[in-house]
Amino acid sequence: HDEQKWKFQSRSGKPLKVDFDMTWIPDEDEKPIFDGEIMTLGHAGSRDFNRTSGAINGKYTNKSDLHYYIYDIVCEKLKYKERKEILDKYAEQGTGVQCSILPVLDFVPVYPNTDYNWKLDEWLDKITDKGGEGIMLRDPDAYYQHKRTDALLKYKKLQTMDLRIIGWNEGKGKYE
Repeated sequence: HDEQKWKFQSRSGKPLKVDFDMTWIPDEDEKPIFDGEIMTLGHAGSRDFNRTSGAINGKYTNKSDLHYYIYDIVCEKLKYKERKEILDKYAEQGTGVQCSILPVLDFVPVYPNTDYNWKLDEWLDKITDKGGEGIMLRDPDAYYQHKRTDALLKYKKLQTMDLRIIGWNEGKGKYE
């Protein structure tokens, strides 16, 4: 954000040709840097990557179907539970029409390799039935990191498919 307008950029820092109404953030607040995802929804509420990419990058395309989903605040000094408190405050006061702060379940313990996680599977079913992809599991005491980390894991249904290989090409370079 600068004094005039919010800036939206990709993870790699590339400017995005989008603009969302961010006036729901009070002027007296220090303007946070949000971590989120811009998307359009396709059939039955599923994500439509091609349509999203075209709408973001197109110079003259209709951007009204785009929606900005906020997941986190980029701040290396605060633990996630502290960043979540800030997000909760914004969510309570309301956001713009094309902008949402995704709801976060209260922190619940997850025990690896136990039968306790059946509740997590129930939540996952509810989310995927509504077109969601999965659940993000966060360590509430973790600081924000600009990389993949075990403090933020995606929990989603495993999808498998058996296919017959009918041909292949030997890889070159990093695909060798």
